Amino acid sequence: MKIFKYSIRQARREWRSGELRALAAALAVAAAAMAAVGSFTERIEKALRASANELLAADLVVASRRIPAADWGEQAAARDIATTTTVEFPSVAFSGDASMLVQVKAVAAGYPLRGKLKISDAPFAPAREAGGIPEPGTVWVDPRLLGELQLAVGDPLELGELTFTVARVIALEPDRASGVFNLAPRVMMNLEQLEPAGLVGSGSRVRYRFLIAGQAGAVEAFRDWLEPKLESGQFFQSLEDTQQQVGAALDRAQRFLSLAALTAVILAGVAIIIAVRRFVERHLDTVAILRCLGARQRPVMLSFVAQLVWLALPAISLGCVLGYLAQSLLVVGMGDLIPEQLPLPGPLPALAAAATGLLALLGYGVPPLLRLRTVPPVRVLNRQLGQPAPTHFLLYLAPVAFSLALILWQARDAKLGLLMAAGILASLALLAGAAALLVRSLKRLSHGRGVAWRFGLANVSKRGGGTLLQIAGIGLGMMVIFLLSVIQTELLRGWRDTLPADTPNFFLINIQPDQVDSTGRYLNEHGIVSQGLFPMAVARLTAINGEAPDPDDYDNPRARFRIEGNVNLSWSEELPAANRIIEGSWWGAERNQPLVSLAESWAEIFDLKVGDELSFAVGAEEVTARVASIREVDWDSFQVNFFILLSEGAVGEVPRTYISSLHVPEDRFDEVSGLVRMHPNVSVLDVGAILKRVRDIIERVSLTVQFVFGFTLLAGITVLLAALQSGLTERIYEGAVLRTLGGSRRQLRLAVLSEFSLLGGVAGLLAALAANLVGLVLADQVFNIVYQPAWWLLALGLILGAAGIGLTGLAGSQPVLRTPPVATLRRAA
Repeated sequence: MKIFKYSIRQARREWRSGELRALAAALAVAAAAMAAVGSFTERIEKALRASANELLAADLVVASRRIPAADWGEQAAARDIATTTTVEFPSVAFSGDASMLVQVKAVAAGYPLRGKLKISDAPFAPAREAGGIPEPGTVWVDPRLLGELQLAVGDPLELGELTFTVARVIALEPDRASGVFNLAPRVMMNLEQLEPAGLVGSGSRVRYRFLIAGQAGAVEAFRDWLEPKLESGQFFQSLEDTQQQVGAALDRAQRFLSLAALTAVILAGVAIIIAVRRFVERHLDTVAILRCLGARQRPVMLSFVAQLVWLALPAISLGCVLGYLAQSLLVVGMGDLIPEQLPLPGPLPALAAAATGLLALLGYGVPPLLRLRTVPPVRVLNRQLGQPAPTHFLLYLAPVAFSLALILWQARDAKLGLLMAAGILASLALLAGAAALLVRSLKRLSHGRGVAWRFGLANVSKRGGGTLLQIAGIGLGMMVIFLLSVIQTELLRGWRDTLPADTPNFFLINIQPDQVDSTGRYLNEHGIVSQGLFPMAVARLTAINGEAPDPDDYDNPRARFRIEGNVNLSWSEELPAANRIIEGSWWGAERNQPLVSLAESWAEIFDLKVGDELSFAVGAEEVTARVASIREVDWDSFQVNFFILLSEGAVGEVPRTYISSLHVPEDRFDEVSGLVRMHPNVSVLDVGAILKRVRDIIERVSLTVQFVFGFTLLAGITVLLAALQSGLTERIYEGAVLRTLGGSRRQLRLAVLSEFSLLGGVAGLLAALAANLVGLVLADQVFNIVYQPAWWLLALGLILGAAGIGLTGLAGSQPVLRTPPVATLRRAA
């Protein structure tokens, strides 16, 4: 109880004196950053997930070859979760004597649960939101179907045992993106008429999709309830399973957000270390007196830890409140740049922020505080005693370990976390090494200089530990600021450049072999940018290393789906541009041998390696090939990519069609319809909606990173303030002695300016170098984008560091100039 009362009384005194304001500011910024970043990131990620789930038409989907159980819908309704069902299957549509293979989609009320279904009154006419599903007796169709069957809106169309009226043209079907290579045109009908039409019977190739949407927690709980009930052939579909491009964009978005969220707390931790170090130096005499009065070591240490905790609690609470206000203001300020229905933040970000603030105080503040344990009572007589032992610096391994744990937790990606940790440790090592070299070399450089210059350089050289900590702290702060200001702009630009202006926005599918030449001529004559025409065959996996695969042998639902369904494959002499070999080698002279190259994600599902053998049924042909290589595929390039690529020696005379990707400006979309009129069988797939969604995600993440940068900047300022205060008392005393010996205020100003300009210039130069190197590694190893280091930043870092830190240090050292020498020397005596 005595320790409790003493610590509260001392904490009040410390707060009134203003000595620990830098510590309180650092904790407030750390908590505010965590609360704001956590809550805002949580809301944005939920919103991004929801908006991206528009391409899935739901939050979660169960795909199945059989009718979903009736109790699924009942359980979902009891949990306030919306559900609906779609049924997809191939069929034949008739118009008079003409017929065509179509892909029928029967939808129930409520479809789609996410996203917008858009229709138009004629092919390529202005689109509008459907606001419902086809009425009984009507169907909505793809534009190509009208061209091939010579139909118009309002004409009859026979499906099964019923005749329907073509009521609308489908302009945008949200979850059509999940099956990019659907060869047959779409016909959408009301699910209620599926049974009367007699379209589905035993043996029909039918795919049921049970769509689920609701609050994230409720959906996750429902998934946990439903998962044990799934049978063979039933599996969950997520966005990443169904759309590689958007899945990759979301993954990269999370990495950018994680990188931005790491920095403010670590910078605040550096400020905490510097502030607590000064706090310890100011209380060495206090501890010595307490020890002389009989106080034991343990109660003394507990009282000082408690003082820091009492000071931290209001600062952390204030930071949490400010963090929530900041993210709310940001949401208001961003207006329509974010989704209209942004989810409200939960309590977890605030609790995590408070816990992180306290852990930061203990992780960063306790190690320098432990120096008080070594203060002997005799220090009251000899103030030179009680200096830290050489092994004392090993205590700073605790903040390093805490930072590493924080990075790995916040990054949510082991590779990103380890690279960030390695980058920060390497930067600190570079800064510390440069500081040690600077301290050693300045002892010689200061001789023979003017009084002000010699005094400033002497301050840098004689405060070895303080100089090292200041350069490391300021340099790390500037490094992170450079990384998240100038270099993050380059990183985001590199990400945007992965989707250049001429990114393909249309796919041409089902081009017949005898239409390849005429299609190519049409594209060239109209100046339409094409990525080329690629052969494609529809196949079925029949054997792995000579044995027929059994879906029940695989836990991964995607493996079962690929065994039971069809796969699209192609063949090529050259390695496609958006592919990179990571195992094995691309065929050269062996291209006439039966070889196959697999995308990495496809090989992982079946645990395939180079040398394994696969067999496929392609029509009436059987193709067997040896795995020659594993490829990393850039799916977000929007180019034509395949999971399976064969060598020419493996293909033989398999039936094939051709596919191409195009970039068509909006004002020339009508030229695509001309190609369809020339070849009515060719399917034109508009992926512009997917492309727009990916670009929206990039822009929103860019704004989020800019927001987080504001907290990083504040944390960097707290580092600077703590560094300025760390030697303020000693500077005031030295200034008083210098002025007593005849030194002028001008000489003092020049001395302070030279000291901090030197510290800032060295820290800025090294920070710019470290930021470039860290940015280069992150771009290559984490974000997989091309990044050119901004070497001009070295000069900018040197200038900004010297000028900014020098002037700030001069402004923060005004007490050195204002305090009368007599008062300072009297207190020292």
